[in-house]
Amino acid sequence: MTRIHSKLTATPIAFGLLIFVTSSMTGCGGGGFGESIAVPQEKRAIIPGGLSPGERVAFPDDKPFVIAESARISTDQGVATADATEKGNASCEIKSTGSSSASGEFHLGHVIYNDTDKPLDVTVSFDFEYAFEILDDMPESRAPDTIGLKLFIQDSDKIVLHRRTILEQGDGLTAWKDSGRESPWFNVTLQPRLAYNLVLAGKLAADAEENGKPVEASMNVSGFRIEINARRKRTAPPE
Repeated sequence: MTRIHSKLTATPIAFGLLIFVTSSMTGCGGGGFGESIAVPQEKRAIIPGGLSPGERVAFPDDKPFVIAESARISTDQGVATADATEKGNASCEIKSTGSSSASGEFHLGHVIYNDTDKPLDVTVSFDFEYAFEILDDMPESRAPDTIGLKLFIQDSDKIVLHRRTILEQGDGLTAWKDSGRESPWFNVTLQPRLAYNLVLAGKLAADAEENGKPVEASMNVSGFRIEINARRKRTAPPE
């Protein structure tokens, strides 16, 4: 396969213009949090004329990520940090006592736009490494109220076409430490004149609890990469 730098329009990238809306939903890593995002039209990656079978584009190889944002908030003695870079790395960390709260969240990804009048059949592949850890695992400590790490593909009508949860708080979360590499892929049909958000979202949050146990946890992602490969056109069955 041949990388096609020329298939992307040369749109200047100016970070800091991303509209980043933090969801108030907690305790769920599968749906909801991190999916209320919007990117200015001038920052979308437009693929003029579509892609021919065998062609591909890759981010951040061909163009830096336009979604590289983070948010943090804390109260009282709570401490939160969060960071995301256009090169594909992100992290967040929280520390909270019972009477304070802390939340850190990040987004990484890109927005692509089908400027043709025909549907484009593509395969969207993701690849990244991640690590999560509850730093203070003493008996008097507790897990964060929100632990979330997920991928999603969302069109500009705000419809989530695919969602893959990597980490999620819930009854099934028993480990206080987890790490690994994920390389999921999805077949997607890009509809004409529609944009698509390709996003990795992560969040840690601890709620304030009167006389609650302390919380300290971290999450990081490295080497995040997105590749879009054209699929061969569908053909009608023989008569």
